[in-house]
Amino acid sequence: MTAVPLTEQEHLYFQTDFKTFDKNNSGFLEQSELPALLEKQLNRKPSDEEAAAVFAQMDENNDEVISYNEYMKVMAGDAWRGYASMPNDDAISSNQPTAEQEAAATKLQASQRRKNAVKVVKKKKETKAEKQARKAAKKKKAEDDEAEIQEIMAQIENDAKEKRDKDKAYIQNL
Repeated sequence: MTAVPLTEQEHLYFQTDFKTFDKNNSGFLEQSELPALLEKQLNRKPSDEEAAAVFAQMDENNDEVISYNEYMKVMAGDAWRGYASMPNDDAISSNQPTAEQEAAATKLQASQRRKNAVKVVKKKKETKAEKQARKAAKKKKAEDDEAEIQEIMAQIENDAKEKRDKDKAYIQNL
């Protein structure tokens, strides 16, 4: 299956994110810059282990920085066809996005956040249903355990009563 090339808006979206989190304007993401990007994308603060794992995955050549090319290979996969596929070859060299880039990126980010929010809500609903099922099963198990305990206690009491009655009859027969 052939990947569909990225649109100009998608390029702008990824460029804006990359540039926004390249705090020192080096043209690379350093390990200290990645957690903020992940926090935005995950909508939660990543653990140190998660950030380190993502950094290791993205840093293909192990030079301790993530180039835009490395970033795009992970973010866009097969749809990324290298710098030559970018609509504006020098777009990455400019660290200040244009108003058009900002508007396009904002629109794409809002759309992506909306999709992510729907996924989160669906996951929470599934999680609530699973929690309810788990609680019901736990309650049923507790009730079954209690019934079994009551049964055992009744049997013990019955056995004890029978023994007392036998002992009483034995003593009376003496």
